[in-house]
Amino acid sequence: LQRGQSMTVYNGHEGWASMMPRPPHPLEGSELDQAQLEADFYFPLNIKQEFTTLRERPPQKVSDQEAYLVLGIRPGKPPVQLYFDKQSGLLLRMVYFTQTALGRLPQQTDYSDYRELDGVKVPYQWTIARPEGQSTVEASEIKQNVSISASKFSIPAMPHRPGGRPRM
Repeated sequence: LQRGQSMTVYNGHEGWASMMPRPPHPLEGSELDQAQLEADFYFPLNIKQEFTTLRERPPQKVSDQEAYLVLGIRPGKPPVQLYFDKQSGLLLRMVYFTQTALGRLPQQTDYSDYRELDGVKVPYQWTIARPEGQSTVEASEIKQNVSISASKFSIPAMPHRPGGRPRM
């Protein structure tokens, strides 16, 4: 990682994050909840397992597209707003809140560039907007059911340079 870059690693149960130049830290609380929501490429297909209650709200516009708004309720966690394209049914936007010392802060993820992968449409681009900034992820290739070594999910040790400043 270079200065200003961030990385989040999540294995389905636990994870860690790093924003250079700060050292990596384990995910806890709302950060872990956020990683769980963002990690599932098939989130729209698993929506009934994630939420105990789904409530339809009045339609909204997302950019220039008409969208159905569904509010997802999870016990003990803030609700999640899900915006589905009226034409295609694809998830366009997800808005959820993370609990911080300053209160609940919103995070918005917009999905685009859907492509068919083994018979399922998957977003190849998503933009995440948080109070601290915005980032865009563009996937050039997505593979399914690929075996990944457990060591890839381990939090890295921070080597030290002369002068005591850690680096990755």
